[in-house]
Amino acid sequence: MTPQETEQLAVLWTAAQREVAAFIASLVHDRDLVDELLQLVAVKVVRNFDRYDSGRSFTAWVIGIAKNEVLAWRRKQATDRHRFGEALVDRIAGQFEQLAEESRPEQAALEKCLQESEGRGREAIELYYARELKTADVAKEMSMSPGALRMLLCRTRESLRRCIEQNISSRRDP
Repeated sequence: MTPQETEQLAVLWTAAQREVAAFIASLVHDRDLVDELLQLVAVKVVRNFDRYDSGRSFTAWVIGIAKNEVLAWRRKQATDRHRFGEALVDRIAGQFEQLAEESRPEQAALEKCLQESEGRGREAIELYYARELKTADVAKEMSMSPGALRMLLCRTRESLRRCIEQNISSRRDP
């Protein structure tokens, strides 16, 4: 994978991870198992990222992978009486995929705005969200106080929000 593909995957995964975790948690009610399945999904996503069609919602694609992982786990647990049938899992996955498709304009705008951003704000966002470092660790790596980092993150998120809104409104306006 090229560095650009790795960065793209990190941004996409970071944006999709909560929704995918929520999907898995809607079907599996053991928090440790949710984390385990989410890790399995992440590994499959990395291994199969070259098969991802960028014309499709990344989150919907990952939910499809998560659905397969949950179903595989459920088949292993076939003796448990407290489980959803495959039809219900398919319906829930369909709903999550539909939600992911509906949020596609915001996701596309975020990706565009992140690509256009530069400087210390982008670096802070990347370290905090893509690399999932703690605030103190990001501040240390960027030679900033934690308070200054929080302000930088706040300003950068606000700038990204305005950029996203502008991108979305320009798509709607003829």
